[in-house]
Amino acid sequence: IKFLKNLTWLSLDRNAIYTLPEELFELNKLDYLDLSENHINRLSSSVGKLTELECLKLGNNCITELPTEIGNLNILVSLQMKRNQLVHLPTSIGNLKALEHLNLKENRIVDLPDEIGKLKCLLELNLEGNRLTSLPGSIINLRDTLTLLNLTGNPIAENGSNGNLGRAELMAYFDDRVVF
Repeated sequence: IKFLKNLTWLSLDRNAIYTLPEELFELNKLDYLDLSENHINRLSSSVGKLTELECLKLGNNCITELPTEIGNLNILVSLQMKRNQLVHLPTSIGNLKALEHLNLKENRIVDLPDEIGKLKCLLELNLEGNRLTSLPGSIINLRDTLTLLNLTGNPIAENGSNGNLGRAELMAYFDDRVVF
């Protein structure tokens, strides 16, 4: 794999992969990487070397956390992490300034970092089937760009507290763009 230095597109989905070779993260010209539907439980901090990535698909794995270095992917447009075992997101998620699509459906996420409000290009945020009871107040920074906020299947409280937003506040800011 280390000899594929000019590779820009790589799909390794549905291959029963458990661990990723470090050589994969030397493919610094990759702009598309699909590792969906494997058995990956850890994403190396070396993912931060893939600075040309525009699309990263890691859905249907067993990943429990994202490394801080995920924030180095400055031109990432789409991050698909559905059906993993994430509980938290790193604060560096706020560095993904080009991110338009973030799919975190069916994880175990209990809260979001305030930095989520820095994703000014975000169009779709899918948080369906997590364990969120509220969202950080910074989410209102996305009200002009966000076209879909899916919160179906989360135990969102009616009213927020401590700077967080509940159902009532989210409905007021996002109208028909929020789904419970």
